[in-house]
Amino acid sequence: MRAVLRRERREGVTFSADLYNILGIRVHILHFVPQKKSALDTRSSHTKHIMDIASLSETLRDQTLPIQDRFRALFTLRSLEKNPEAVAALVGALDVGENAALSSSSSLHADALFRHEVAFALGQMRAKEATQTLIAVLKNQNEHGMTRHECAEALGAIADETSLEVLRDMREDAKHREVRETASLALRRVEHVVGNSSSSSGSSRNVATTTTGALVGSKKESTAVVVDEEEDGGGYATYSVDPVPAMDESVKTETLADIILDDAADIWDRYAAMFALRNRAQKTFGLTKKTKENEQLVQLCSSTLGKTLRSETVQSALLKHEICYVLGQLRDDDDNEIARKALFECLEDPNEHAMVRHEAAEAIGSRGGEGAEAILRKYLACEDRVVSESCEVALDMLRENEEGTFVAL
Repeated sequence: MRAVLRRERREGVTFSADLYNILGIRVHILHFVPQKKSALDTRSSHTKHIMDIASLSETLRDQTLPIQDRFRALFTLRSLEKNPEAVAALVGALDVGENAALSSSSSLHADALFRHEVAFALGQMRAKEATQTLIAVLKNQNEHGMTRHECAEALGAIADETSLEVLRDMREDAKHREVRETASLALRRVEHVVGNSSSSSGSSRNVATTTTGALVGSKKESTAVVVDEEEDGGGYATYSVDPVPAMDESVKTETLADIILDDAADIWDRYAAMFALRNRAQKTFGLTKKTKENEQLVQLCSSTLGKTLRSETVQSALLKHEICYVLGQLRDDDDNEIARKALFECLEDPNEHAMVRHEAAEAIGSRGGEGAEAILRKYLACEDRVVSESCEVALDMLRENEEGTFVAL
């Protein structure tokens, strides 16, 4: 059973905000007191809700609108993860069907940032209804590699057995390395979740037996808290579904850092170590009194990721982009110089993969700090549309950071 706590405004509802501490992190939980409604009021609200989703769906599809507006519509729909109309709107935005104008390679590449984010949202919503559309986009060689990669990752997050065959096939994709690597990870995650003991899973080190996710979200994840309740009645709050389960608590912190830095380690293990180290660091966020050990743990996490990100021996764009993503979730440690420098260098590097530069831009927007606005504005004019649009979205996140407001997730 999953309970979702999120910031919303609804007709006839009164909210009050309190600051709670869940697993050692600060979480805003909004309480509401519904007013009495007649049957007619209830029907009217339901009709209005459907109309709002229809309006958001139109915004998703309108490529003439600013990218920030389309992203806000996307984030709002993503927050309605149990709503079939919201899922259908996102699936419809991703599925261009037989529309020749939209299905050409040039059109798909021009809208790659948005399309990849839609795929990501569907995966985070664990929307099984989206499985066949995600498979179709993943198999389409005309799509941008970043979009195809995100579809593979979404299939891993959804973990439906019907995706196993295509994920096995995509491990041999001839066009995009990021697709091959993501398909391999997603396949192992699906097998991990459904309990498939296929020999392709291989052995991995001390991986958690449950789904894991960030205890503190990036700026765009900052208002949707998901509580996964296990059969024994326990539960934990997360903001994301990790593509690889975090390593077990029994693995020493120093060992996690060593695995992340180890170029000879399997990418599954490096991911698992990274998420485990992130989780340990995030448990210190929001503490009113931090010990020296708390501060050292956070510094170790950010510094390890920053060093790995700019290591000359790391060739995987997939690993680099995930490091940027996690650094965006470590936004309470925005003054870590190693991490800040690594993210800035990634964004500025014209030889870096677009999806790495994209995640670097959004991480900078999420973390904020010295020089963030200046570098994001600088790359608004980047010739790579994925990078320039990422900077637009990141600046929107940065503004909300400074104003103390929330992304509509």
